[in-house]
Amino acid sequence: MADYTYKARGVVCSPDQIIIGSGVQSLLHVFCDIAAGMVRPEVAFEEPGFVDVRPVFLKRGYKLHPISLDKDGINIRSLVESNAAVCYTSPSHQYPTGLVMPVQKRMELIKWADGSGGFILEDDYDSELRLFGRPVPSLYSLDSSGRVVYIGSFSTVIAPSLRISYMILPDCLNERYKDMAKGYRSTVSTAEQLVLAEYIVKGLYARHLRRMRKKCSEKLKLLYHAAGEFKGLLKIHPSDTGTFVLVETPGMRKSVDIEAFSEYLTGLWDGFYVFNYAAVRPEKYKEILGLLI
Repeated sequence: MADYTYKARGVVCSPDQIIIGSGVQSLLHVFCDIAAGMVRPEVAFEEPGFVDVRPVFLKRGYKLHPISLDKDGINIRSLVESNAAVCYTSPSHQYPTGLVMPVQKRMELIKWADGSGGFILEDDYDSELRLFGRPVPSLYSLDSSGRVVYIGSFSTVIAPSLRISYMILPDCLNERYKDMAKGYRSTVSTAEQLVLAEYIVKGLYARHLRRMRKKCSEKLKLLYHAAGEFKGLLKIHPSDTGTFVLVETPGMRKSVDIEAFSEYLTGLWDGFYVFNYAAVRPEKYKEILGLLI
């Protein structure tokens, strides 16, 4: 795993810095145990953003700070003013906007963590599915002060039923984890871990990723083509990464019944929808987009 994260995302770590868990939520409970007493229990989230992990922090007594987004990611000034000590962010493909945080803002975020003594939880969601252009370096790979915790998962790229995620700790947190590791038991079966490791080592995972990138890029082009027939009635916000796009219907809105396609289409707020285009046959694009106008 350490070799893979280095080759894929430039993350330099040793195997004993990696914790395997059955999903991001279980790993965040471990983080809360490790960080207890080190930082104030106040965590900042991108708003709008990934909501599934927020209950973990609420259950662990954290105060939540929703932070608005700029055109290039989380608003650093609002983050500073929030007095949060932890920031949960998805810089490589922000959900639901699809924003990719540029290197300059990533450095500003790391500077905030270093200056405040806080930590960044980097959920590198969809980073491996960069469809066009060069990938932006991970926060972890840019961090020289040990303030970034890297979180990755295999469920999106391989299968949702494969509940294997991982968390890479900086040295200061890893030392604390070693002291309490005896109290934990693995939440992922050894057999599944060994099979996945073999899949990666033999190059099968890299081959699978190449197929996924090609398939998604082809589908995305077809989606843009289908959206062209509704010019002026809806807008696809461009995305170079991942399996979803943000669809906006400007002007007059109507009540939209998306129940038949709720597996692929999620309403966010008035006139905005997340469309998981990669899970849909291209011949259905026009029909689904037509529901929104």
